[in-house]
Amino acid sequence: MEPVNLSRTAVAALCLFTGLGAATCSGDDDGSSCMVNGAECAVACDENVGCVACLHDGDCGAAAAICVAGQCEQCGSNGDCGAGQACYPRDHECEVACETGGECQDNHAPLCNPETGACVGCVIDADCAGDQPICSPVDGQCAACAANEHCPATAPICDVEGGVCRQCLVDGQCAPGEVCEDHHCRTACLSDDDCGAASPLCDPKRRDCVECLGNEHCPTTEPVCGENGECVGCTGDDDCPAGTPVCKGETCVECRNDDGCTDAARPKCKGGACVAG
Repeated sequence: MEPVNLSRTAVAALCLFTGLGAATCSGDDDGSSCMVNGAECAVACDENVGCVACLHDGDCGAAAAICVAGQCEQCGSNGDCGAGQACYPRDHECEVACETGGECQDNHAPLCNPETGACVGCVIDADCAGDQPICSPVDGQCAACAANEHCPATAPICDVEGGVCRQCLVDGQCAPGEVCEDHHCRTACLSDDDCGAASPLCDPKRRDCVECLGNEHCPTTEPVCGENGECVGCTGDDDCPAGTPVCKGETCVECRNDDGCTDAARPKCKGGACVAG
């Protein structure tokens, strides 16, 4: 079984893996239409993998020029390797082709695929068992799934890159009004009216209820709005007053080390406070 090369047809090939039809997944999609946790991915987005580093070979550099399941790799098939080499799917690197399993020293890839000459963890599904009964065509390892049809209703989406069943990979796989966060669907907010007392503000970028959107929303005891929309004591030394000038763990403290203790009576820094030696 030749390792799957998702290079020039990344989106279309992944549709085949997950069993999605053309109406859901199109090879012409540049990835900008799907979102994760209410935000566009930093590089690209694929409906069947989530946030990815590439959609096509052209998105990759010379050192890892082939796009495989959303990641830039050295190879996607034997055709990307030199004479006498095979593309080993576990790490997608070109190595000397094997003829027998005795040449495969990796405990995670002890079998020699007779069709490709690559050391793999499995060749067919019969090589797998337990909670990983499927031989993944992406990395040649036993996995929980290779297509959505292998997944239960509680986690119906197959993450083909890792062979793991997820509740979601992108927001579009959740119910209306929900977003996909850490592979779980959660209710998204549209306005402050959707939020509760503990996190009363709707962050329009993440569509998540937060405690603050700026320092003006925070109390004097925790005057700084952190990156996650939570009020904290500080995010950097610049947020701290003269008496406790060091930001440590989002709290202003007196010292970071002994160099911060200038009082001869308290020359040692312990737990962020200057103490007697």
